[in-house]
Amino acid sequence: MPYGNLGELSGVPDGLKLDAEGNIYVTGPGGIWVWDK
Repeated sequence: MPYGNLGELSGVPDGLKLDAEGNIYVTGPGGIWVWDK
């Protein structure tokens, strides 16, 4: 699982989607996070 500094944002990721190319989409503090491989 990727980790990073969220600075002033609080909360936790909620919901996760993986596409056919291996990209991960997660809703979390500040909007939608996208990780590519």
